[in-house]
Formats: sequence, structure tokens, C-alpha cells
Amino acid sequence: MRLALALLPLLATPALADAVTYRGTIGTREAVFEFTEPSDGAVAGRFAFLDEGKSVPLNPVSNDGNGWTLSEEGLCTPDTCTFDDDGDASDVPVIAQWQLTLDGTTLTGTRTGIDKSKQQAIAAQELGRRPFEGEAIPGTLRDNFFDVYYEPTLDPTKAVYELALTDVPLVEQSRGRVGDAEIAMMVDPRTKFEFPHVIDLPGNGDVDAANAILDEKHAALSLWALDCLSTAYIAFGGNQWNLDQASLGYMDEENVEFSFGNSKLISWKESGSTWCGGAHPDNHVVSFTYDLATGKPFDFSQVLRGWTASSYSEPGPVDVAAARENPEEYDWQPDDALIAFIRERIPADLLGEEPELEETCFGEDAIRGYVDLRFAPGPSVVFTNSGFPHVIGVCDGDLVTVPLAELGDLLTPEAMSYFAD
Repeated sequence: MRLALALLPLLATPALADAVTYRGTIGTREAVFEFTEPSDGAVAGRFAFLDEGKSVPLNPVSNDGNGWTLSEEGLCTPDTCTFDDDGDASDVPVIAQWQLTLDGTTLTGTRTGIDKSKQQAIAAQELGRRPFEGEAIPGTLRDNFFDVYYEPTLDPTKAVYELALTDVPLVEQSRGRVGDAEIAMMVDPRTKFEFPHVIDLPGNGDVDAANAILDEKHAALSLWALDCLSTAYIAFGGNQWNLDQASLGYMDEENVEFSFGNSKLISWKESGSTWCGGAHPDNHVVSFTYDLATGKPFDFSQVLRGWTASSYSEPGPVDVAAARENPEEYDWQPDDALIAFIRERIPADLLGEEPELEETCFGEDAIRGYVDLRFAPGPSVVFTNSGFPHVIGVCDGDLVTVPLAELGDLLTPEAMSYFAD
């Protein structure tokens, strides 16, 4: 995944304190590294072998300007670490000592096993840098993942290490057609789940624009899985209670289905049950539709008259045209007419025989608060429930697929222009 790596050398000049990302080798294996600058105290870092993807903490020992010493943390086990009543560890193992020298943008040094039985050469070049605030420890570097993952896009000025971590060749698993679009299901060998990438779109659709969106979404999910793989390290927040938590978080079982693609739009669905600590797993069914012209989530009010905006803070009607300028600041929901249309078409076998559950999952309030949309061949629109609380996650899932032609007056005048390839 190349994503925005080409932009990294063009990032802003160093701030008062930066975290600096390097790419190079440890012995014969490719790796990425991130270090704090040596402006105040010892240097902290993290690194990952690219063929593995798991980040490892490098705890600070000392620095004398351009020469740094760090210790590579090993994983705790009940036998190797001592834990207090709060589950916090002491006697955390060190498995290697790092001696590094910085010469301009070139980093060289050695990684020596703690028993001195094996020494590997390190050579790397600066790839980019980002502003850094906080204590110079590996955990603060790792916290950047949460800052970048929950943003709408992976910002190359902030996600320098993270983007470098995703820069590995993908493996094609299969090819097929969804409607008139040709897609390939691709896999990052480290995270194992399949994700669609576009081979061809009808109407001379912009394949590069489509794949820029899909690449980034694939990368973000892979980063989540790789971060989960690193969580057992004490420097990254591990403790006695989560030593066995480090895994791909069941992301390797994620199911991603491409549902529509034309010259203007792409749609897909992500579903699964992921877990990386916490009270319960994230059982989810989430639909995505993107506008290829803007690279942003599609505004369904352009197609459906009844897709309306409401303010999170102020009651009363909202002008849709005004809401479109800042769509993320509004709650978008179906109006009464669209809710009635959806409910009338929910299949009987989906409703079941439990009136209370039927109202919880498919009542007017449920549809108003949790219905989601994506497109399918036809063209059709898929109405789906998404985002119910964990205790009633059984309500999540596709409700009904309806050809656009059957929506009649519920369509906007310009609706069909999005499907005229």
C-alpha cells in the first residue's frame, strides 16, 4: 500500500520536538522505526519488522546528542515478570540493547541480544516526521495510533510511522464482478482479511480514485489489527490482565463485501466481531458509500428526498443545503415517509415471532435511529440496520434491497444522474 508515502519527504520542517520515522534494515529484514528527538533527555522509540507488522517498544537508556542507547522490551509472562495488586509489572525483560548513531538523516547502529550471542547491523534513512508532545516514552509514541485512526482519513502529516507500516505488497486472492464493476480481493499477509480493490469500473470510472479510498480503508483496518498485536508490551500499556490479549483482535475474520461500483460511486459493507480488550466485542455491520468525485462519503440526500438532517444541539428543522456544507456536524436520518416505505418492505422471515424484539429492531424509532444505506447492482439501495448497542446487536444487519425505480416520488430529481454511465 503506497498511499501517501510519496508526500512524506515534503512534510513540514521540524518543530520544537518531532517524532521521526526511518525505514531501513535490521540485519537482512526490512523495518520501520520511530524515535523521539534527543533534545531533552534520552531517546525513546518503537520499531516493527515489515514482514511481521508488530510494533515493539524501545525504552530510553541514554543519549549524547547523536549517539543513543535504547533497550528493546521483551514480552512479560507470569514466570518472567512480577505483578503488584493492580496488575502492573516489574522486572520487565530486556531482550536486546540498541546502539545508534545519527548522521543527518542517516541512522546506523547495532542490535545486540542481551546475552551478546547475536548482533545485527541497523541502517535506515529518515522517511518523515510529525509534531510530538508528551513524555519521551514508547507509550506516548504508540498513542499516536489513536489520534490518526479515528480521523476521517489517515493524515500523512501525522501518520508517518503508521503509513510506513502499511507499505507492504498486497496479495491477490480472487477476482470477480459485482454488477458491471470488476474487483480483486486483496490481502495484507500480516492481517489476513480480504478487502476489495477495483480493477475496472463502467463508464470509464476513475479506478485510481476508487482505489485511493479503498487502499486507505484497508490500511486503517490493518493498522488496528497490528496495534492490537502490540498491546501485551508493558511499555504500550500491557499489564497482568491482558498478557494473552495480543492478537489480530479477530480482524483476520472480518468480512468485507464490495456491493456497487460505477463511474461516480462505490459501496461496500464491513461486518464481523472484533475485540482488543474491553467489556465486550465490537459486533458490527457497517455500510460505506463514497463519491469518487470528492473522495468523501456520499450524501444520500442527493438521491433520497427523505434523507434529512437534524442538529445535535438545536431542535427544529434544518436546511439540507446548509447541512451539506458540514455534514459531519449533523445527524442524518430518514423522514416518516421513508421509514414507512422501509418498514413495509422488511421480509416477514426477518421479523420473526417476538413482538418485543420486532419493535426494538424494526419499529419506527429503531429505523429512524439506526438505518444505514449503501448501493447494489440494479441500481438498487440496500437498507440496513447498523450501530445498535452491544446488548441488542442482533438487530444489526441488512433489512431489504429495493430497486431505485421502486422508490418513485421518494427519489430526488437528480437521483438517476448518479447511475447514468
